[in-house]
Amino acid sequence: MTQGEFFQNYLSKMAASTAYQCGNAHEFSLEKVAYRPDSKLNGKKIGFLGSSITYGAFSKGVSFVDYLQAIDGISAVKSAISGTTLAGKGQSGYLARLKAEITPQKPYDLLVCQLSTNDLR
Repeated sequence: MTQGEFFQNYLSKMAASTAYQCGNAHEFSLEKVAYRPDSKLNGKKIGFLGSSITYGAFSKGVSFVDYLQAIDGISAVKSAISGTTLAGKGQSGYLARLKAEITPQKPYDLLVCQLSTNDLR
């Protein structure tokens, strides 16, 4: 079994776990945060490129990106796939998604690239 296959098998088991199914506790829900219209980020278009942390693994897809949208009013493009790497050359790798989803034809105020422990492979 390759490392990639091992990791995908592990992610499948995690997704079926009770902890994953519960997601975030209610006190951390997006409905509990307050919007700050005076935020310096308000209205900024930000691209987020990453893996499980950017996606929001274990919180049913809710991550820091979603909190920035709710609190600071950013316009976000969240390109995140669990288990991917910056070095990956496949269609789901960072570079392929950067070229396809976060292109110069779509102007952004900022790009956030989450490098993760997946890159240790």
